[in-house]
Amino acid sequence: MNIMDKKSLKRIIKDYFTPFAMKYDFEFYKPTIMLRECDDTIHIINFDLPTEGFYCNIAIQPLYIPADTITLSFGNRLNYFKTKLSGIWGYSNDKSIIEKDLLQVKDLLEVNALPWFDEVGSPEGIISFIESGAAEDINIIVGFPPTLRNIYLGFSYLYINIIDLAEKTLLKVLEQYKYDNRPWVVQEKEMINNILELAKNESGKIKDKLNDYIRMTKDNLKLKL
Repeated sequence: MNIMDKKSLKRIIKDYFTPFAMKYDFEFYKPTIMLRECDDTIHIINFDLPTEGFYCNIAIQPLYIPADTITLSFGNRLNYFKTKLSGIWGYSNDKSIIEKDLLQVKDLLEVNALPWFDEVGSPEGIISFIESGAAEDINIIVGFPPTLRNIYLGFSYLYINIIDLAEKTLLKVLEQYKYDNRPWVVQEKEMINNILELAKNESGKIKDKLNDYIRMTKDNLKLKL
């Protein structure tokens, strides 16, 4: 079977989803990535184009946790998110067939993803979702390990100024990382130790520090939302 080349497929995806982006306040970060900022988090819709066809991934990423890449850990493939659809979309060279697949993607985004973004895509929403245990449900979230869950939870508690629960959660992270000396983990532990020290001695400066992290993350990602 002839399959549409990636360049053409990217163009079809962007053209098809431009009205969707305008309607729901998303912007194209790249031709295959749409982002929306809300309460210092970003809502992510990512079209992944392997050798043939495409997948759609959705995720939420807090800007107040330092990062230099778009992170899909807190999310799932759309065809597995609150549903079970097998296969890959866009497996064709026919634009009309691809647009039928894109219509299914749009419907799934509107029915399943957008309400989740609205409910969970804020610091308070992240806390409620993780504390409820829903982040451990593989029918909703895949690839979100306990350590990262606690980082998202701890920093979200810091964001809403519940310092005691933030400290308790971030100390769990340090314990989970206790014997892990990979360079990026060492850097992560140093950041957490520094913010715990700030929380202990100068808690009034936590908001400023998180604002620094937000600016840093936006600069690293070159966000202009």
